[in-house]
This record gives sequence, C-alpha cells and structure tokens, in this order.
Amino acid sequence: SVGGIGLSIFICVQNFKSQCGSLPRAIRNNATVIGIIGKSQDKKELEDIYSSVAGEISEEKFFKAYEYATSEQYGSLFIDLNPKKDVRSRFRKGFDEYIIV
Repeated sequence: SVGGIGLSIFICVQNFKSQCGSLPRAIRNNATVIGIIGKSQDKKELEDIYSSVAGEISEEKFFKAYEYATSEQYGSLFIDLNPKKDVRSRFRKGFDEYIIV
C-alpha cells in the first residue's frame, strides 16, 4: 500500500474572493490551512474568510484571534483547519505563537 508522498502546495493570492483573479472556490473549500492573513480594512473580505472556517469556529473567536494576531505591525493570522491532536490551537500569530481564544 502506498501512503501520501508528503507534498505541500502553497498558493499565494492577494484577494481571497473577488470577481476575477481570486482563489477558486474548489481550492478554498479544500484548503487545510489558511495562512498569513494580514491587517485589512476590507470587512467584507474578512467575513468571506470567516465563512470558509465557520463550520470549525465561532465568528467571535475568529475575529478575536484576527485582532490579536494583526495588532502589531506586519502581524498575521495563521489558521490550521485540520490541526493534529497534540496542537494547542488552530490559530497562530505568525507561524510560531499559538493563540488560545
């Protein structure tokens, strides 16, 4: 039996959703990580990102984690949609600081 080959694919986009040039829905729906969400003034885009994780976390927890992660200059939110059992939280500030909401 052959297992996984250990391949990770990262797709970099500037807009999560838009009329054109954004991340296709099939990819958004199958992502296991949404990473590096920086500070944004576009509330609609943040709501779109939240809608992609709504089945996993509450809106209140999402926005608390987002505000904390982006509170410093160049801060970013990393969301693990499929965390391993030994992971303390699905949210991280950057890559290394777990956020317990």
